[in-house]
Amino acid sequence: MGAAAAEGVVSLADGLRRGRLPSLQRLVFIHAQIGPQGATALAPALTKRALPSLGYLNLDGNPLGDAGLAALLPALRRLPTLKQLFLSQTNIGDEGVASLVAQPTAGALKALETLHLGYFNQVTDAGCATLASALRGGALPALKRLNLDKNPPSKEARDAVFAARPGVESRYHLWFLG
Repeated sequence: MGAAAAEGVVSLADGLRRGRLPSLQRLVFIHAQIGPQGATALAPALTKRALPSLGYLNLDGNPLGDAGLAALLPALRRLPTLKQLFLSQTNIGDEGVASLVAQPTAGALKALETLHLGYFNQVTDAGCATLASALRGGALPALKRLNLDKNPPSKEARDAVFAARPGVESRYHLWFLG
């Protein structure tokens, strides 16, 4: 992350932490160059107290990687209104998927309805197997839409994920209608 982008994320995170946007429902950081360091700075701002209405978070196109996602997850799990999470083109791999669906004692993304992991992440057959197992075990109980397009897993591995939770929609074009 460049110095200007890092300063911007830190400044925004500071304002959010101070409760400056309590009615914010949608937060979008598309291609903002937020990597693991920026995610670490942003995470403390993503709290129920600071953003009690946040339902949509889009981090598409940021080089988060598994480490950046791991830095954000404790905060995201404490956002009871988070329903849509977009993580395409974020360099997330199997380790990131495993941390996303882990069943921690402090929250488990229970309201999440839409999860976008598609488009050039690094989720392989192993990540799909982890995701399928977690879905069968009750992870992400509100999930209705999941995108895994343009990742390396086989069709069989991807199909196993959707078989683990019948009724989960995989067609991206329908996501913006509701």
